[in-house]
Amino acid sequence: MRDIAAVVVAALLALALTSAAQCAGPTLRGKVRDMIEHEVLQEKIAAWESMGLSGGGAMYTPVISPHDPNLMLVNCDMSCAFRSTDGGQSWEMIHHQYLLASTRCRPVFHPSDPDVVYGASGHRGQLKVSRDRGVTWEPVSEDLARGVRAVAIDPGNAELMLVGHFEGERSAVSPDGGSNWGRCEGLRGEVVGFHIDQTSPVARRVCFAGTSEGVFRSQDAGLTWEQFGTGLPEHRLVEFAGGSDSERNECVLYCVVEGEVVDGKYVGGV
Repeated sequence: MRDIAAVVVAALLALALTSAAQCAGPTLRGKVRDMIEHEVLQEKIAAWESMGLSGGGAMYTPVISPHDPNLMLVNCDMSCAFRSTDGGQSWEMIHHQYLLASTRCRPVFHPSDPDVVYGASGHRGQLKVSRDRGVTWEPVSEDLARGVRAVAIDPGNAELMLVGHFEGERSAVSPDGGSNWGRCEGLRGEVVGFHIDQTSPVARRVCFAGTSEGVFRSQDAGLTWEQFGTGLPEHRLVEFAGGSDSERNECVLYCVVEGEVVDGKYVGGV
């Protein structure tokens, strides 16, 4: 951890010194150059190495398999998705005929089958599934609308699946592992995340969804939804996550809403 911190500090220092030199006179620029070229600083900066990812853009929605920490997926905003089987030491691009990148929808590994993973193919694309640890992909169902924004699988009952969309009204629920799908009645707004409450009965799971219009709850395993909860600022909800523990009978939800300063106070955030 100390080595990583030293590298980060060294890189930031080099950047700051370079910026300062660009605004300084010739004498100061020379001194700054000498500092940057100092062998100790150069050694720390040189500790960075490429992990093989490319594409010219930023990386989004990384995910690690809960069954194998060496299996990773990540999406690039230049349309390509990447896969690693050695803990991120090397990466391979997933063929675009199988899967395109989605920077808004995080892939989801099946909770009990280590070979199965779900992901959205492309921006506002369709839901696809891989049954060989992310090598090849195929559409889950033609009954599902395109525009997948979030995916959730019940860790306590993998037959229950939820698929959220940019238009919440098009979101879907499956009670049988994706063989059949029905609409999530009452869900509105852009769905940004789900949580399936593990403290609730398996037969009638309580599910939560965060959308651009707030938090919604289902008390019948995702079939019908209603807006839920008070106390959130009147701002757009942009991220949503939750955690629950059946043994402790606890369920906690987290929301991130857009923030602004109102009457001298910051409103929004987590």
